[in-house]
Amino acid sequence: MTPKEILEVAIKKVTKEKADAYGDYNAMFKNVAKLWATYFGFKVSPRDVCHCMTLLKIARDKLGQDDDDNFVDACGYEALASACRKERVAPTSYNIKNIREGLADTKPSDTE
Repeated sequence: MTPKEILEVAIKKVTKEKADAYGDYNAMFKNVAKLWATYFGFKVSPRDVCHCMTLLKIARDKLGQDDDDNFVDACGYEALASACRKERVAPTSYNIKNIREGLADTKPSDTE
């Protein structure tokens, strides 16, 4: 794929396909940040989640077969990281005691 094609597919995935499949990205990345913060024991922001998912795609590209999907997804995650920064979504820090309550606050059904 050309760079332009990669970006066009990334735009389609972020704005349509993934949005239709998973709903609001803010709610999804907040949930992931809460889970990771609980697991690791330190603050994690939705933006951190995006960057880490980009790193996963880089690792897959480095170790796996040549697959343009890694580049498409990396572009999408970084676009969403930028959006998280602009919306100033704060880092979250949770522990096992309050994670269930925190996740209940951002269930996809609550955002529809």
